[in-house]
Amino acid sequence: MVDIDYTMLLRNSNEVWDISNSVTQVRYKCFHIGRCGVLTFNIIQKNVSSNPAFNIENGNKITFEYKGKKIFCGYVFKIEYDFDGTYNVTCYDQLKYLMYNYSYVFVNKTASEIITSIANEFQLTIGDIEDTKFAIPRYAPKDKKLFDIIYDALRITGDNSGSSFCLYDDYGKLTLKEVNKMKTDLTISPAVNLTNFKFTKDITNAYTKFIVASNYNDDASTTDELYTANQWQDDELIKKWGILQYFEVAKEGLTQEQIKQKIETLSKIHAQEKQSIIIDAAGEFVRAGEIISVEIKKYDIKQYFLIEEASHTWNGGMDYNMTLTLKGGVID
Repeated sequence: MVDIDYTMLLRNSNEVWDISNSVTQVRYKCFHIGRCGVLTFNIIQKNVSSNPAFNIENGNKITFEYKGKKIFCGYVFKIEYDFDGTYNVTCYDQLKYLMYNYSYVFVNKTASEIITSIANEFQLTIGDIEDTKFAIPRYAPKDKKLFDIIYDALRITGDNSGSSFCLYDDYGKLTLKEVNKMKTDLTISPAVNLTNFKFTKDITNAYTKFIVASNYNDDASTTDELYTANQWQDDELIKKWGILQYFEVAKEGLTQEQIKQKIETLSKIHAQEKQSIIIDAAGEFVRAGEIISVEIKKYDIKQYFLIEEASHTWNGGMDYNMTLTLKGGVID
């Protein structure tokens, strides 16, 4: 029997099955924004069918650990059977339950309070939810996915406070943490663990001029009377890239100080070249939302990147590798 460094348990009714030695491949993917974590694995039927009591059904609970580190806790949502006698199983963490639509009205609620309210209503297990502090004056999402409702609230918070947060499932507990507190000690470099990469620089979604309009007047007879312009621009970037304009009508209830803060925050995030990199590397567990260092001297790359998407693959035994999609610059 091949030595393995992971443990996978399946809970069916009152039975707990250790299926670690029956699994031939495990894949775990997690995402920074808008998608639940997904674990897929394969089981050779002949390895488990000798026990007539064994059965795997949709809704069964699955836990997965690697070298004692708790990686995934979720539920079976899809089972496929191949001609050669292999189970192909797909599991999701509890963020899956945020993929359904609803409508709300929130008044003077923080994103943290919105998340807690939704989680309680849909009977999700809550872990550490960091206080996002900024109270959204009024937020009334209509017929939107719960995920989108939450991330819109976090985006509004970020635009007004400059803080970025990551919502994730921490081994069965809904968790919210500020991204700047998720920096890891991991460094990716060719000398240590990097096997391949693709680096991109992009200004497609950059801006060089920002206007947040207040005192909007729908009855104005001229454009000059339409609104009060609160604006900022980067003249040097305009010379290089032209006028890439961001325009937004300020929400009711925002003070001039809050509007000023919003423009400062938007300019820090968007008045820059976006950098991203996709890397293949030897496996070491990190999750989407965390921050790692990448050093590739040949291309003068030495900086921190946020993990947008992490894909981990265990091919039985000791073979473990990962693919990470990263973004650099100011984290938004």
